[in-house]
Amino acid sequence: MKHSIPENAKNSDLCFLIDEYVRLERDRQILKDHWFKGATFEILAENNDLSVNAVKNIIYHIGDKILLRIK
Repeated sequence: MKHSIPENAKNSDLCFLIDEYVRLERDRQILKDHWFKGATFEILAENNDLSVNAVKNIIYHIGDKILLRIK
């Protein structure tokens, strides 16, 4: 799936879906920081004591699930 947020998606709708469907607070914050603040994978990995690949997996896997619900 393409990993981009639709142009017609509202931030408030995305935040609601993230809060509703993502169980771990850490994963919610990673996804929000990446999508809304533009944080890079490297910065997110360093701030959360994770590998870059782990952060990418969180963003791509959970992000896809969220994006499927908004379309």
